[in-house]
Amino acid sequence: MIKRTILLSAIFLALLLAGGCERQPDIQASGKVIKLAIIGPFSGEDRAKGEDGLRGVRTAMSLSPMLQNGDKLELVIKDDKNMPSSTVSAINEAANEDQVSAVILMSTSASALKIRPVADELQLPVLAMLATHPDVTEDNNFVSQLCFDNITQGTVAALFVRDELLIDKVAVFINRDSQNSSDLAAEFIRKYQSVSGRVVDTVLVKPDVDYKAKLNDLRSKGTELLYMPVKAKDLFTIVQTARDIGWQPDIMGSDGLLATVISRHEEDKELLEGIYAIDFFTEKDTSIKTISFVDKISSSYKDLYKEKPTSYTALGLESYMIIQAAMNRCNDGSDRECINDMLRKTDDFDGLSGKVSINKNGKASRPLVINTIKNGHTKYVVKVY
Repeated sequence: MIKRTILLSAIFLALLLAGGCERQPDIQASGKVIKLAIIGPFSGEDRAKGEDGLRGVRTAMSLSPMLQNGDKLELVIKDDKNMPSSTVSAINEAANEDQVSAVILMSTSASALKIRPVADELQLPVLAMLATHPDVTEDNNFVSQLCFDNITQGTVAALFVRDELLIDKVAVFINRDSQNSSDLAAEFIRKYQSVSGRVVDTVLVKPDVDYKAKLNDLRSKGTELLYMPVKAKDLFTIVQTARDIGWQPDIMGSDGLLATVISRHEEDKELLEGIYAIDFFTEKDTSIKTISFVDKISSSYKDLYKEKPTSYTALGLESYMIIQAAMNRCNDGSDRECINDMLRKTDDFDGLSGKVSINKNGKASRPLVINTIKNGHTKYVVKVY
């Protein structure tokens, strides 16, 4: 676990250096303050997304607190509990009362979809750190994505299961109250069936499901893998039930799963031994010169926090660096329209596991990684460009 923390820390520092932000030399302060809103879940069951992401932002900010012209960045934190209605209230308050110049959104797709018309009306640039729904950037000009979308993720997961694991029969579990879960499941099923894979059953995750009976039924039908784009707590319940009946099928999870496990379910991690999951980065990226960066990052992230960094932390750091880089390319770093324009001209930014670009429509292009848990540690399996 110490090795993992060191490697992640090195990744964070590599990003800072790639973005031109090794601890800033003395810059003459201009006296101007530019406000950056961080909207996300800082309470409730999804708080790992916000809390871990904010640690990444603050790590980057500790090394690079100002723009190149001396303008100081100041964070405005809003807790939306990952509830779309609260996200709308938060962005309106941040824009009109706090007068922020840009937003990093750490909530998921439902919130990002909800604020599209609001961001356009306010002409406020929003970088959606985690939202993966393909329509997040549709019918609006001010919400951009940092992540790959669900079409890409579902397709890669299906092809990996079919072509790499050589799995013939799968069952798919879906959180019925999550649009993200439903969309990922639909995309996985579409692609998996297109390459002659068989979906034995789809299972809606809900309180009254008899998982013991359902899992026994799936086993009797020759199911080899469970595709589970579901909440971590539901996944643990289902996996524990499978273990109780002596069944250990392969399991494939979705983005953010391993980060949530590391941040909030460390004590239960052994249950997920061997699980595969989509992720945003890999510790084995040879483009990152880890050894030379460890000492420097010790004075930033490690001194600020005791918690282990996760992919949410790293994406928070990356979000800050991309927003700051966009501001630096504007004559006025607080100009919302210019920030949005520069954000959508992000080209080959040195990101977590490779280059990140954001096109004129707000769509991100970046590598996708599949990791697994082996002997209690996250291990890299494959990277897809």
